[in-house]
Parts: sequence; C-alpha cells; structure tokens
Amino acid sequence: MRKGFVPYGPTKAALEAWSLILSKQLEGSGITVNVVLPGGPVDTIMVPGEDRSALISPNVMSPPMLGLFTEAGGKVTGQRFIAVEWDESLGIDPAAQQHAPAAWPQLAKPFSKMR
Repeated sequence: MRKGFVPYGPTKAALEAWSLILSKQLEGSGITVNVVLPGGPVDTIMVPGEDRSALISPNVMSPPMLGLFTEAGGKVTGQRFIAVEWDESLGIDPAAQQHAPAAWPQLAKPFSKMR
C-alpha cells in the first residue's frame, strides 16, 4: 500500500468479502463467485512513474480466468486465486491450483462463540 491509494485497499477488501457472501447466497444455483488477484502491482496506468520491469503483466490474469470459465471451474466457488501462483503445468482445473477461501473467513468468530 502506498500514499494516495486510500480508497483502493478498503474497496478491494470489501469486494472480496462481498464475493464470499455472494458465493454463499448463490450456492446450488449453478452460479459461482470467485476472486482472482494478480499477486502484486500490475503494469497499468494505476501505477504511474514506476520501473515497469518490476511490475506484473496484466496477461497473468488470463489462465486463472479461463480456468474458472471451464466446466471444472463451475465446481469451485468462494475461493481466492492469486494469478502469479497459477501453475499451468497442473492444467486448467482450478481445483488443482493453489487457492484459499476468499475474504479470510478463518478470522471470523462463529455467532455461537460471540458472548
């Protein structure tokens, strides 16, 4: 995070939390909701004045997005994929790729323990 990006971080976190909630709301409907993050600063106009060679190519997003649009991808929901960690040697099935639950649900306390 850097100065001037105040709205960016909270908005991304909110969208990730919303995505997890939406994935739960849509369970059983045939609609899946996942999060794909690039894995670092991407070479776009959002990152001005930087050494472009140190930035991630936007193309890194293609393999995980394509994988999630497959039939196998239709069985995965509520997950976060980091695009730079997508291993093309494992194939296109998102379930075979490294992923974690979206929105850090492991940090939340169940209602039953909130007393």
